[in-house]
Amino acid sequence: MKRSYHLVFATVCILLWSGFFLAGQPYHYFQNFSRESTILLLLITFFAVIPPFTITLLGFINVPFFRASLWLAFYSSVLPFVLDMLAIGILKGEGIHFLTSYWYLTLGYIIVWIEIPLIGKSLEKIGLRIINQRF
Repeated sequence: MKRSYHLVFATVCILLWSGFFLAGQPYHYFQNFSRESTILLLLITFFAVIPPFTITLLGFINVPFFRASLWLAFYSSVLPFVLDMLAIGILKGEGIHFLTSYWYLTLGYIIVWIEIPLIGKSLEKIGLRIINQRF
């Protein structure tokens, strides 16, 4: 994959993480949500946000979808983990234990490794190319 694709994936993932982080600040990064509200937020994220985000990003690049989806899953899990580790683990002093107290983040780090490659493989199977534009 071209460096520009990596840069796009990293930038988009950092921006999405920033939005999620800022939206969660009034609620102690969603810690004040009830379990039901947190599960609803996860369902919305996994079924209403990630699929269109993945399809759009993968459609902009000229790389086989499945291979690109693995990179996107990497950037969608590792970058948020590092940023959460900095913001929660180090700055808030929770260390690596934030993975249990912020269980929904941990679930997110794992689910993207399943969902994004499945979307990439599905797009590859149907041969969809949304925008064949090169960066």
